[in-house]
Amino acid sequence: MQFLVLPAWNAWQRWQGVRAEARRPTPFALGVYDVTRFVAGRDPVPNASSDTLGWRDVAFDSPGGGSVDAARHTMAVWKTSTIPGDSTFLFTLRYTAPDARTVRLDGVLRGDSVHVTLERSARHFQLAERQFHGLSEYNR
Repeated sequence: MQFLVLPAWNAWQRWQGVRAEARRPTPFALGVYDVTRFVAGRDPVPNASSDTLGWRDVAFDSPGGGSVDAARHTMAVWKTSTIPGDSTFLFTLRYTAPDARTVRLDGVLRGDSVHVTLERSARHFQLAERQFHGLSEYNR
């Protein structure tokens, strides 16, 4: 009995936590954002650049995927793994959201100051918006 009930209970508790996290309001809309401006130090980094510091787009897909401190207007970014509890802190940036479509990020990344402007994109991901059905997806 213990081998059936305990794993089911733990799975349900995790699912409840994910649902509660998804209902929590966020300071800016979840979705895909295009990087319209990326400045490292004082030098703008073009989107087509081969510079490893620049970004092309940013996706905010889960309120629980990072750590947003709405009181301080900061966000911490973590690299996560498929192994539970295995994550690595990457950096913290200050954010402002001047309007519903724009997010500005400022901080230090790899020892250089960065200033990033993000604009909400119209792109979307169908599988994130509806339930996945393997057989019907295969037959499309």
